[in-house]
Amino acid sequence: MCIIAAKYFKDTGWVLAKNRDQDYVSNVSFRDTPHDKVGEILVMYDHDIDYQEGMSHAGMAIITTSLTPRLLEETNKEDGENIYKALQISTPEAAAAFLIRQKMTGYIFIATPEKLILVEAAKNDQGKGEYEATTRVIPKTETVVRTNHGVDLP
Repeated sequence: MCIIAAKYFKDTGWVLAKNRDQDYVSNVSFRDTPHDKVGEILVMYDHDIDYQEGMSHAGMAIITTSLTPRLLEETNKEDGENIYKALQISTPEAAAAFLIRQKMTGYIFIATPEKLILVEAAKNDQGKGEYEATTRVIPKTETVVRTNHGVDLP
């Protein structure tokens, strides 16, 4: 079970953390690529499943944990590509809207130093039904922790 957490610190801003609990030994590296609009994009890249998540030099970070009830249907490569595209966007609101338009599922933390948006998205009926997503701006007074179990969506 992957766990993600976010906490706001007065002199630092939002800090995100994740443990990545896979059923295989991950082969990961960090990729730092230049981008005209946001400076550089640094991602953790999993070579086995083509998944990536990370942060932009402009100060936005995106991390996730899955809510997919059927592991064989996880689309790690597509999700990683969408996260990389979202890191090229300048605001967390626009990045959240983009990932929702792509129908990405799971818990998605999108943060800048001053703002954290939590997206919870899933397909209802145990992953077979309609796509549904909720978004919420997290107050700086709240610490947020999520696992692979839905809170707002059944």
